[in-house]
Amino acid sequence: MFSDGAEKFGLPALVAGLAGIPLLAVLRCQMALARGFEWPLLAFAPELLARPLILIGLSLILYSLAGGVLAVQILILTQITVVFLVVIQGVLLRYRLPREIRDTERHYEQGAWFTVCLPLAILTGFEVVNERVDLLMVGAFLQTSDVGLYHAASRIAGVLLIFLSTANAIVAPVIARLNAAGEREKLQQLVGRVIVGVFVPTALLAVGLVVFSEQALALFGPEFVDASRALQLLCIAQIVNAGAGPVLLLMNMMGLQNESAKIFGVAALVNAGLNALLIPLYEIEGAAVATGVSIILWNVWMALAVRRRLGIASYILGRVPKNAI
Repeated sequence: MFSDGAEKFGLPALVAGLAGIPLLAVLRCQMALARGFEWPLLAFAPELLARPLILIGLSLILYSLAGGVLAVQILILTQITVVFLVVIQGVLLRYRLPREIRDTERHYEQGAWFTVCLPLAILTGFEVVNERVDLLMVGAFLQTSDVGLYHAASRIAGVLLIFLSTANAIVAPVIARLNAAGEREKLQQLVGRVIVGVFVPTALLAVGLVVFSEQALALFGPEFVDASRALQLLCIAQIVNAGAGPVLLLMNMMGLQNESAKIFGVAALVNAGLNALLIPLYEIEGAAVATGVSIILWNVWMALAVRRRLGIASYILGRVPKNAI
């Protein structure tokens, strides 16, 4: 079943990687708890700062002692790092939690959690499909070299998500607090500020990538310049994504996760269908168009749903309060 190399390295590496999934889940839950209490340093420092630094340090020590490092060893070091961070972050969280919370008797509502988590799990699955189906279908219809070209364009366009992702991580607990308090006017003002703060730098960076698409792709190698048109199309879609604001975050945090899952499911089907139709005709540019249409579809659909169901304008051309600018 396995080649000699796979038997020697592949299976142990797979087992080591799978063993770390529960640990990462615990770490992410602790991050979410810290975010909920609006402790950003405790939420993000272990995962984004401490984890890579510790892993690099351990890898360098192993390399200096053994004269080399294998993939399975890196995975084991990764799990050791995660265990360490889970323990440290857990202790710090317990220390910072108010005493009335620490001393409260535990109460579990599995039914309520399952009702919320099931559509979120389905939504996450559709998100993964929506993010990867274009690359998979490029590989199915075209050559391996085309996969490399399209992947480079997709990765560069993905840089545009940094502003929206950062904003979502920061404002998520604030949205939850304002929603729980029923302060819709303050919530609208917050959303308006997020829209402006995300859209402007995203649009400027996107325009720069469109204009200098060939130069950006040339960083991967001169042959990657052939993906410039695909990169330009993906950048246009990401501008719409930024202009729609934190629509997915709003829907999921305000009880519309069932509708989010439905919208993403439809978008994933549209994405797959358009990829199957357009890739044979227009190659990687067809994949970019299919993915772009899917991104625009779910953003516009969710923006309309947020306005209709929640009464919140969450798009750059909507009614953004003057004091949000």
